[in-house]
Order: sequence, then structure tokens, then C-alpha cells
Amino acid sequence: MRRRVLAFVLLLPILGLTAHIGWRVVEGAGATDWTIPITGIDPRDPLRGNYLIFRYAWTVEGDPATCDEDGCEICLVGPPPDGSRLRIVTGSDPACKYPVDWAASGLRLSFMAESDENGGQGPVFSGRFFLPEAEAADAAAALGSGQPVGARVRRTRNGRLLVRELGPENLTETAP
Repeated sequence: MRRRVLAFVLLLPILGLTAHIGWRVVEGAGATDWTIPITGIDPRDPLRGNYLIFRYAWTVEGDPATCDEDGCEICLVGPPPDGSRLRIVTGSDPACKYPVDWAASGLRLSFMAESDENGGQGPVFSGRFFLPEAEAADAAAALGSGQPVGARVRRTRNGRLLVRELGPENLTETAP
């Protein structure tokens, strides 16, 4: 009896890991790749390990007043991989081909003054990306240089954005 219990206890983490990997494969099966411009970074997050904090530089369409912590729906506009525009919708919008679940994507929402002609308050979505220690200095220099930088993300079928990599070379695909 003890051997069976021991075998089960030893197999449980392996089964859990296998199930997690299987779920990630299923989740990524219908994913589309996007390139989203980013700006305004905090190069290191010392409280959370080797993470890079950044803001998505989306051109936002729609009424930002409808977007609050309780719920706003956001939608990527345009065909992949150009993820430079975002539309804010209220309720479910059947015209939204690429909805984004910003809470499941780990995006943080804040409002700050935009530099547009209206001078209004706009929503700012920020994210974070794990950065290996060896790449930290190069990434911080590239992001702090003022040159355009892009985030290559994968949008899953359920609307979750998964950041795959960051860098200035990621914007070359969507450049006119």
C-alpha cells in the first residue's frame, strides 16, 4: 500500500506538468501573431525578478470613459500582424474579429493625459515581460534609446495576449 501511495505522489507532479503543457498547446493552436509598438519602459522590476515593464503604444479608437477596472472590451483593429490600433467597445461587438481579454493577458490599465489635440485622458495598457539576465542591459539600452520598439505577441483563440519577444527589429514587418 505504501509503495502505491509513494508512486502516486511521485507521479502527481509529472501528470500536472503534462496537463499544463497539453493545455498550452491546445490554447496556442488557433493563435495569431501580432506586432504591437511599445513605449515608456521601466527596465527592471526589482520586486518581481527579471521583468521588463512597458506600455503598449496603441492608437485607441472609441470612448475611453467606458473603460474601467470592472470591464471594458478591447479589440485589435486590422489584419495581423499590424497590432498598432485598438478599439474600445461596450458590450460584445460582433464586428470585433480580434477581441483581447486584457485581464487574462496580464495587462494593467491606467489613465493618463494623451498628447493629442483634445488633451483628454486616455487608457494606457501596460504589460511585463520576463527578461533573462544576460539580455537585460541590451534590452534596456534599446528601449531607452527612443527608437521605435515592438512587442511580438501571440493572441490565442480566447483573446489572451502572450508576449513572445521585444525589440526594435519587431517593427520591420509592419513598416510601410
